[in-house]
Amino acid sequence: MLQRLNVLRNWLASVALLAATVVWSAEPADQALAPGRYPGPPLWRVSKGDHELWLFGTLSMVPKEMKWSSPDAERAIAGAEEVLSPPGARAATLRPVQLLRLWLRVRELSANPDGKQLAEVLPADLYARYSALRNRYARRERSHEDQRPIIAARRIYEDAVETMGLVSGREVESGIERSARRADVKITDTKFPVDPESLLENAAQVSFEAESDCFDKLLATLEQDEDRILLRARAWAIGDVAALARFEYPDIRRDCLAFPGWPEALLGTLEGADDRWLEEAERALAANRTTFGAVDLRELLSSDGLLARLRERGYDVQAP
Repeated sequence: MLQRLNVLRNWLASVALLAATVVWSAEPADQALAPGRYPGPPLWRVSKGDHELWLFGTLSMVPKEMKWSSPDAERAIAGAEEVLSPPGARAATLRPVQLLRLWLRVRELSANPDGKQLAEVLPADLYARYSALRNRYARRERSHEDQRPIIAARRIYEDAVETMGLVSGREVESGIERSARRADVKITDTKFPVDPESLLENAAQVSFEAESDCFDKLLATLEQDEDRILLRARAWAIGDVAALARFEYPDIRRDCLAFPGWPEALLGTLEGADDRWLEEAERALAANRTTFGAVDLRELLSSDGLLARLRERGYDVQAP
């Protein structure tokens, strides 16, 4: 049952394009990160009057050599009345019968139609690019050839970052939650609720042209220089805000969904998740003297991110 649930979660993550990726523009890294404890970036402060919200910028992939430890975040959490979870979507709790039905649907939608291989469904030039990345990064025991392009791209991305020595940044979010529990601070779930069955049916309506376009864009993120990917992760680990500010932060999720052929409901999920978090952030700012939250670094540094939207709504913003 747990395996089925993990398969479902991974597929829904692929459909919702929740694996954040970026385009890099910086100089190559010239030294590795030594194992040890690292703080990540300093905190951003949002305020109105004497009410404040401290925000920590997370990263989807971080160096596996590091253990996150931020005294600034610990102090801010301990002094807060509430901690906001990161924005995102959360599927409703599933009963066993629902889970089985969805798992079967996931298996059906994950595979190419009529049992075809990727080489049979993709244009030759796109498959050649995919093959080059597969040969470089894919683990030998894993085959993605019978998977739909969007699923294959996500799995190649996972293989690639593992090869680069990066791991999921979810442990940072877990560390924030542990700190809040130790300090007996209320944790508010800001996730946008979604119906997994509806999400899957919307995914089934995605046109092949739209999926191929997104596949192309996801491959392009991996075709960037590996050193640049690592540089961004290392800059985040040591908290080098100046270096982090030199990167570009496009939103590939919305770039993909902007292509004709994606159901409006999928874009609505992304917008709903952002709007839900903003609603909770404004509520907390009004109710609490001090609140703490964590959001993806892109949301703090991009001109259209959540921090920019708070600034537009009249809140004072102080960058570190």
